[in-house]
Amino acid sequence: MTMETYENSMFFMSAMECQNLANVHPTLFSEPKKKLGYFLWELPDFPDEYVRALKLVDHIWCPTKFVQEAFFAKSKQLILSIPLPVIQARPEQDNGNSINAIDFRKTLDIPKEAFVSLFMFDMRSTLNRKNPQATVEAFSQFAKGKKDAYLILKVNRWQRDVHESLQWLPKSENIKIVKETLSPAQLTDLYEASNCYISLHRSEGFGRTLVEALQHGLWLISCKYSGPADFLTNQNTHLVSWEPKTVHKGDYPHNTHSTWAEPSVAETV
Repeated sequence: MTMETYENSMFFMSAMECQNLANVHPTLFSEPKKKLGYFLWELPDFPDEYVRALKLVDHIWCPTKFVQEAFFAKSKQLILSIPLPVIQARPEQDNGNSINAIDFRKTLDIPKEAFVSLFMFDMRSTLNRKNPQATVEAFSQFAKGKKDAYLILKVNRWQRDVHESLQWLPKSENIKIVKETLSPAQLTDLYEASNCYISLHRSEGFGRTLVEALQHGLWLISCKYSGPADFLTNQNTHLVSWEPKTVHKGDYPHNTHSTWAEPSVAETV
């Protein structure tokens, strides 16, 4: 491994990963004159045992005010809330014609006139935090007696053991699963095949897919909690209420004591 020393260094990762990096390569933090950490976090409380990780850098950037407040509670460093860039991908073009485009309604056997809701989640982002179960429950209640309502679940990092993790999914012809890896342009196709984006998450540090859904003109259903509260309004989102819920051990990595949101499924329908 080749390493070079720079006068200024930026570390884009979680504070915990930054601490692990410092343990292995301490000179990365002792030699640069200025060190900036763009740190990611997704709970309102930052654990005391990792506060020293925040001190590895001179000042901190983070994606939302929600994360900023969590860091401010544990450190008096300069901490700035600077949103992540989200670039809207355009369909790939070849002589004016789209290539590798996917007609998801046709591929998933969804009628053109149907109303389609979408939610994306990553199997490594902890199901308890992403809370797809609430999205499915809300859709199931909404879709009762309706033949023209569909839900697409885009599942990232689909692995062999995923089937066991998704046993709670009801068997319904109106719930479609997309598990293939998609290019940015194909993700654009997926958004454009949808009418609405539902995210009943319990907590988000930023909420990239919510931003992407807004970029593609989709109506949102979400709780106004955590990172997305920076950009969700009554004008672009149906905001549902929530109650505080304890984050139990094992629900989120490195959590020792914290809370997150329990969105109201009843208000979604």
